[in-house]
Amino acid sequence: SKIDKNRYEEEKTVYQQELYRRLSKGLQDGTIQPSQVDKSILQTPKQPRPPYIFYAQFVRPMLKDHYEKDKSQVLGKPLNVMWNSLNNQQRIPFNIMSQEDVQRAREDRLLEQEIRSMLDEE
Repeated sequence: SKIDKNRYEEEKTVYQQELYRRLSKGLQDGTIQPSQVDKSILQTPKQPRPPYIFYAQFVRPMLKDHYEKDKSQVLGKPLNVMWNSLNNQQRIPFNIMSQEDVQRAREDRLLEQEIRSMLDEE
């Protein structure tokens, strides 16, 4: 079920990005009129995630094997200690993932603002 949930989240993200691209293109070339668009489908783009979150996603499954309880409160403290013990070299992959996420969030935000401005011109 975790595999399905991850796949669903990935497909949802791709769908949302594709929807925004097609909507933007359609509004620009006139194939879609602003009155045809339901503004409720436009979601606020997600905020970029910090490197710690990517680290936690990577390490949490391994920690669950060592801790019997599956509560985030129990795993939070060891995760924090482990993160703080990493040096800058070890944090590089997570920093890169975070920078990519910042770029994704920036692109999503610009596209969403562009679409909203075109819809507000109506």
